[in-house]
Amino acid sequence: MRIRSIEASDREFFIDRCHAFYKTPACDHEIPQQNAERTFELLLHGTPYADCLIAEDENGQPCAYCLLALTWSNEAGGLCVWLEEIMVDDERRGKGIGSRLIAAVHEKVQHSRAVSSGGNGKQRAGKCPLSHARL
Repeated sequence: MRIRSIEASDREFFIDRCHAFYKTPACDHEIPQQNAERTFELLLHGTPYADCLIAEDENGQPCAYCLLALTWSNEAGGLCVWLEEIMVDDERRGKGIGSRLIAAVHEKVQHSRAVSSGGNGKQRAGKCPLSHARL
């Protein structure tokens, strides 16, 4: 298992899995094809607003992605990282890939602020490091 930044060769995988994500019970609508394509192009060519990690299986094939949104928050006192989407291929679920992606996000952004939504729906800001449960 290897976790890395998104690459040009991930285009088909990323766009396909984005559409799969928006068909899950986690979402109440699908997105237009152009949204996934535009997001991919922005990620590939660099943007200060988003990042994406890809998990590869033991054969070097992508099997999951984690899309991050980056914002600045005066309230939180710095850069905030939102875990926007995490999608693991159906046949690979339950094998710790999602947890590994979250750990990689944690490592990548440990000097940022993280924002999560509490049980009451209100935002909570906290200085990293955060436990996986809070992310």
